[in-house]
Amino acid sequence: MNHISCDKAEIVKEDAFKMFLEGKCPDDYIAHGLSKGEKEGLQKGIQKGRKEGIQEGRKESILNLHKKGYTPKQIADLLDFKLNIVNKIITSS
Repeated sequence: MNHISCDKAEIVKEDAFKMFLEGKCPDDYIAHGLSKGEKEGLQKGIQKGRKEGIQEGRKESILNLHKKGYTPKQIADLLDFKLNIVNKIITSS
């Protein structure tokens, strides 16, 4: 993460939130701008979003390989997934 100097006195709650989301300011600089609950909620939301993004990327990879003619078994071997998961994704799409 790039560290940009942040003047704690000048950051208001909305600015702190925006800077945190954009990765422009380390979260220790904005701790004063958000309540503990808001900060924890924000961090949990970001973690959940990352997890969902990774899952969506995996699903896209499975479907793209299937469209290119790979069998579910080949896809499972290539991506190191369980065959039943690969089959479930293919049949549900």
